Amino acid sequence: MPSPALQAADDAGLRALLAVSRLSLPDAGTAQDATGYERGTITPFGSLRRWPVIADARIAGREITLGAGEHRVAIAAAADDVIAILDATIADISEPDDRRTEDRKRREQAT
Repeated sequence: MPSPALQAADDAGLRALLAVSRLSLPDAGTAQDATGYERGTITPFGSLRRWPVIADARIAGREITLGAGEHRVAIAAAADDVIAILDATIADISEPDDRRTEDRKRREQAT
């Protein structure tokens, strides 16, 4: 579950939380076979099986939007309700804004 939409995930923090050395997304076919949803529409609601959900700590107390299983379709809900319903793990998994700014500046200088 993203924390606010413009936040980027902290890959190192997420890897540490999951105790893995590498993260990758499955190809589109594998993702659809596993979830029943086309890539870009995957949602924890109504999936073929229950998936673990990790929610960034920054969403607590906010209204969030989540994909609803189809392109251009979303739901708005209280994050606290979604976290409770999905029994989500809450963790600090978003990059701090200052780190994102530094990364963007480095990329701009490299081009």
